[in-house]
Amino acid sequence: LEINTAGLRRVGQFYPSSMMVKYAREQGLDMITIGSDAHRVEDLGKDIAKGLEYAKSFGFDAVYRFNKKQPIRLKI
Repeated sequence: LEINTAGLRRVGQFYPSSMMVKYAREQGLDMITIGSDAHRVEDLGKDIAKGLEYAKSFGFDAVYRFNKKQPIRLKI
């Protein structure tokens, strides 16, 4: 699941909605990424720290990045 910070810029909330993230977490999902969906240089990485806090609010303690399609866990 990707938590996308572009929603903050576009509609005032993260994508996906808190209801969907909560449901995914309740179903046992534990692998998430956070992205900024930047289409402009000034949006690159924007609000990632807020995205990490959003993830933590649902009980996530790590995010993942990928290297050659292999997940790498990063504790938050």
